[in-house]
Amino acid sequence: MIQNAHLGIAMGNARDEIKQVADRVIGSHAEDGLAAFLEEWLNHSDRRNS
Repeated sequence: MIQNAHLGIAMGNARDEIKQVADRVIGSHAEDGLAAFLEEWLNHSDRRNS
């Protein structure tokens, strides 16, 4: 499934075989990796739309 996504994101604590096929590996759950990624992504989107 991650290979078919437009942007395959794996959490830092995902299995190695998942991280190997991901486009990007973000922080783990304990590091609030998803929140950090979404904040970065939304801030980047805001700059493009300004």
